[in-house]
Amino acid sequence: MSAFQFDARGHLFGPAPSFPLAAGGALRNSTPVQRRWALVVCVVLLVGTAFLSPFASVPLPKIPGFFAIYQTAAIATCLLTAFLMYGHFRAVREVALLHLSAGYLYTAAVLVMQLASRTCAWPAAPKRRSGSGFSGTSFPH
Repeated sequence: MSAFQFDARGHLFGPAPSFPLAAGGALRNSTPVQRRWALVVCVVLLVGTAFLSPFASVPLPKIPGFFAIYQTAAIATCLLTAFLMYGHFRAVREVALLHLSAGYLYTAAVLVMQLASRTCAWPAAPKRRSGSGFSGTSFPH
């Protein structure tokens, strides 16, 4: 059985947290160990990018459904991140988290429009013809 319960309005209540709500992860300062790990990750990404850069001109095989799958995953990730940040905002009442949440929600909306224009599902999108020069994804912008 869970230690948390809900009241009549659906609000969560239960044991008091062991830390003050304002000390959420988004508001705490990083420790030296965390900063060191962040630096290690940045260096690894930089070295990996430098190692793979000679292969940037090699064409990859065409996969017809790649864009739709990738775009759908990006939309789902942005929506989930917006939801989690909004929940964190509701817990700690830090307005910066609300702004970040709104930014992720906006990004998801732009990605939906981009996906719709790329798949010609956008109602006002001009029909693409071979060699017409229309890129499709820039139309909603």
